[in-house]
Amino acid sequence: MARGRACALHPLLVEATVTDSRLRERTRGERDTVRALTERRRAGLLTREQIQLAAYCGHEAARVVVGESCSCGLAPEDATDLCLDEPGGWGEWLRGLERWPGAQLRASLAAAELAWAHLLRLHGSMPQEARRALESVRAYMDEPTDDRLRAWMVAWSGTSESAWLPAPRESVNGRVHEIQAAARAVAPFPPGTIGGPDYERCRHEGERRAREAICAALIGWALA
Repeated sequence: MARGRACALHPLLVEATVTDSRLRERTRGERDTVRALTERRRAGLLTREQIQLAAYCGHEAARVVVGESCSCGLAPEDATDLCLDEPGGWGEWLRGLERWPGAQLRASLAAAELAWAHLLRLHGSMPQEARRALESVRAYMDEPTDDRLRAWMVAWSGTSESAWLPAPRESVNGRVHEIQAAARAVAPFPPGTIGGPDYERCRHEGERRAREAICAALIGWALA
């Protein structure tokens, strides 16, 4: 037998061993959730990328499975400097969603639905054109065909209320701007607030509300 040759372990075995060691530090409920995700991963029902997206959105059990490194939830080998705890982290975090195909569009839709629900509560009504545009985005995400893309384009171009509606074929930065606009729409700005501490506090509150809606939508999608 040749000496000095290390035995190479299968990546899933390594991952399972590391995950099992982390389980001992968790509560019973957390351990059950982590085990469920790990078993689905081993069975091929979830990909590592799906779990990484859930971790990126703050899902605690997913963070345990992929490994914790910072608030973005990515494992050391996948870690970036995208962190919501850092200045400017909100915009960079949104751009970071680009690594998961379809995630930015779903984030934009979640933020748009939050903004329109907020306006509906304030004003008691919602333009039918905006409602149809949101429905066309959902239909396209369910089945991204050329016909549904055309229907989305027609619905989007047919409304003057497009500020918080996901646009067809938008760039990464365009999606970020859509989401940021929706976050501003739900921010509790007092009348006449233009700048200063109150403005910043309200802006951050709008971002928090949008981020919660986005993370809930993406975690549900990733772990479905």
